[in-house]
Amino acid sequence: MYGPFAKLSMPSSHNHLQILAHLVRQHITQSDLSLDMGDSINYVALATTTEGYSASDLKDLVAGAVGHAAMREVHPWPKY
Repeated sequence: MYGPFAKLSMPSSHNHLQILAHLVRQHITQSDLSLDMGDSINYVALATTTEGYSASDLKDLVAGAVGHAAMREVHPWPKY
């Protein structure tokens, strides 16, 4: 029913860091968003937290985060 398949290993934490940094730069470059230096991203913590995620999972995660960031720029949270 199914043809041959290959088992791929998940990226290491170091590779997660590189993938996440690349995806964030790519999304920021392709959008109207900017990354303030005061809002720096802790890629080490993020890479550690996402251990076990595939590259596709990371791509979806970053795309969702960029979407949320865009919505916050359009509809900021109320300040109490």
